Amino acid sequence: MANGAITIIIEDNGPGFPEEARERLLEPYVTTREKGTGLGLAIVNRIIVDHGGAIQLREREHSHRGAKVRITLPKQANLDEFAEPETTEALS
Repeated sequence: MANGAITIIIEDNGPGFPEEARERLLEPYVTTREKGTGLGLAIVNRIIVDHGGAIQLREREHSHRGAKVRITLPKQANLDEFAEPETTEALS
């Protein structure tokens, strides 16, 4: 996807993603927060995947504290998926 893709990288300086839960945080109802629903990242993941992209959750590099999210989306959408079906009915 690298040639025809756009990559968005988001970093923060918070506590980061817990290593033991990182692989599952994109699944529905998985959360590390006391009052979390576990739906936020799952919904984001579904939207990105539905648009032909991918999301990765990582830690920041070079000993910096925080999380790093990498979102990759295709530059050009497949518009055929969204086209209205043609009708073959005769108009009276």
